[in-house]
Amino acid sequence: MTIDVEIKYVTKNPRMDPHLAIQRVGGVNLDGRVWSLTLPEAVNGARNGTYHFWAAGAGGSPSAWVEPQISASGNWYLKTVADGIFADNLLSLPDFPGAPANVLAQLAAGLRI
Repeated sequence: MTIDVEIKYVTKNPRMDPHLAIQRVGGVNLDGRVWSLTLPEAVNGARNGTYHFWAAGAGGSPSAWVEPQISASGNWYLKTVADGIFADNLLSLPDFPGAPANVLAQLAAGLRI
């Protein structure tokens, strides 16, 4: 069964190639705990039908579904489905709350959806 999951946070690695910028995605579970997946975990989960991701739009723009894509250089990444809005929903998301120190330590401990 596929789970619809909102991505609320991203950890970005500042690079010139936007396909390689996002390293980790995450959100908040119903119980209020922050969850996190590495980019490969999120891509694999979307590809195998475990997760159907979506992200809220930047600046009040509509939400968009998020799908795995493969770049021309062969790297898998997550991309919002074209919604007619130029802003990239994922790249405009904030970093994890309290990042980097305490949250990233918790994420490294293996918190998952």
